Amino acid sequence: MLQFAILVNLMAFITTMIYNYTKSEKEKSEIKLQLLTHELERERDIQRERERISDDMHDDLGAGISAMKLQIEYIRNKVRDENVREDLDDLLNTSADMHLSMREMLWSLNSKNDNVQNFVFYVTNYAQNFFNKAITDVHFHSSNLSNAMISAETRRNLFLCLKEGMNNVYKHSSAKNVNFNFEQTDCQLIITLKDDGVGISPQKFMKGNGISSMKRRMALLAGDFHIIESEKGVHLCFILNL
Repeated sequence: MLQFAILVNLMAFITTMIYNYTKSEKEKSEIKLQLLTHELERERDIQRERERISDDMHDDLGAGISAMKLQIEYIRNKVRDENVREDLDDLLNTSADMHLSMREMLWSLNSKNDNVQNFVFYVTNYAQNFFNKAITDVHFHSSNLSNAMISAETRRNLFLCLKEGMNNVYKHSSAKNVNFNFEQTDCQLIITLKDDGVGISPQKFMKGNGISSMKRRMALLAGDFHIIESEKGVHLCFILNL
C-alpha cells in the first residue's frame, strides 16, 4: 500500500509538473504573440505617419515651391536690368534645387520604395537625369534584383553615397562614360560605380571628395565601402548586407 501511495503521489507530481510546464509555455507563446502584434501595429503607425508627412509635403511645400518659381519667372520676364535678371536666375536655380531635395525626401518617406528593385529604379532615373546635361554617357547593368526589403534609412544613406560618387564624376573626372552595376546575391546588394576619366591619386582621393562621408554612412549601415584599383578613372564599390 505504501508503494502504491508513493506511486500515486509521484504520478500526481509529474502530472502537475507537466501541466505547469504546458501552462507556462502557453503563456510564453501568448506573450510573444502580444509583443509581435504590438510591434506590427507600431510599424503600421510609423508607416501611416510617413505617408501623412509625404502627402503634406507634396501638397503644401511642393505647391509653394512651384508658385515661387512661377512668380520669379514672371518678374524676370518683366525686368530689363541684366544684373537683376542674373539674380533672378540664381533664385530659379535655388528653387529647382529645393524641388529636387523635396522629391528625394518624398522618395525616402514612401514605404512603397522599401525594396531593392524600387531603390535601383530610382537611382537609375536619378543618374540619367543627373548626367543628362553633361558630356558623360551613363550605362547600367543589373542582375538578380529582387523585392528584398530595405529600410528608408538604409535607402537614404546608400543613395547619398551614390550621389556623392556621381558628384565626383561630374566635377573631377572629365569622364566620357560612367558605369553602374547592381548585383544582388543571397545576402548582399553590391553596387559599383566606375568612370573612364582622368582618375585621381589615392592620397588625394582619401583626403577629400566625400570619401569619409561614404565610409561613415556605409559603416552606419553595417556595410562596406572600398575603392577598387583601376588603370583608368575611379572605381567605387558599395556592399550592403540584406
